[in-house]
Amino acid sequence: MRQYSLLTSILYIIGPILIIVSHIGSLLVFKTGLSWGAIAWILLLYFIRMLGTTGIYHRLLTHKSYQAPAPLLWIGCIVTASAGQMGPSWWKAHHMAHHQNSDQALDPHSPNSAQGIKGFYWSQGGWLLSSHFFPAKLPSDVESDRVLQIIDRLHFIPLIALGIISYFIGGLRCYDIGDLYKPEEVAYFVPPQGGDLHKFGSYDRTVDNVFIEWDRNIIWTATDTGLYALSCPNLGKPNLDPLPVAEWSLDKLNEGAP
Repeated sequence: MRQYSLLTSILYIIGPILIIVSHIGSLLVFKTGLSWGAIAWILLLYFIRMLGTTGIYHRLLTHKSYQAPAPLLWIGCIVTASAGQMGPSWWKAHHMAHHQNSDQALDPHSPNSAQGIKGFYWSQGGWLLSSHFFPAKLPSDVESDRVLQIIDRLHFIPLIALGIISYFIGGLRCYDIGDLYKPEEVAYFVPPQGGDLHKFGSYDRTVDNVFIEWDRNIIWTATDTGLYALSCPNLGKPNLDPLPVAEWSLDKLNEGAP
């Protein structure tokens, strides 16, 4: 670990912290439930990121089984980093050490390092919480590529960004920000599933636009599947009765309206 700067060490340590947090966070499914849309999203992310791990980190970056343009390698590494696989330098260094010392003393994650359940624990994740987490040496070919080096050090950004996207892609969430230090989610809305099987992207469940009528306590939400009038307990009881127009913002706008 002495070969790493303090900054690099801190950036690397963020990796196992996120791994632990994501595993604990997955237990929230027992509270939130799991929709078919969420299951489809899980399967899609699994396929894409597994392809990145095997096709980019493993076959292209480490074993050089095929050649590809640098931009493809960079994008592939960003996608793979979003799987919590750490950065390209870190990953290649450990995988090369694994191949050179497979199931021997210097293999960083061999189950033979201990007997029984201890060996299982070590190989499945225990080694990430030890000094073996830091590679003895980073690969020079990866470190010489400035873009790959940046992706390696900032490996956690794609993972966090994907988490944020996954959180908000489900629909509209309303927060009470009376206390700016402790915003509280008070309501959420997920548009119903809809779309055309023959039209790519028509099954997106995103919220495109939101307009709040404060005097009526109504939240108008435009989505891919329609326009919805919503309400939230924190806004108060919605007023669904038509209101007279007191003043138009532009002269003669909607002239003749009640």
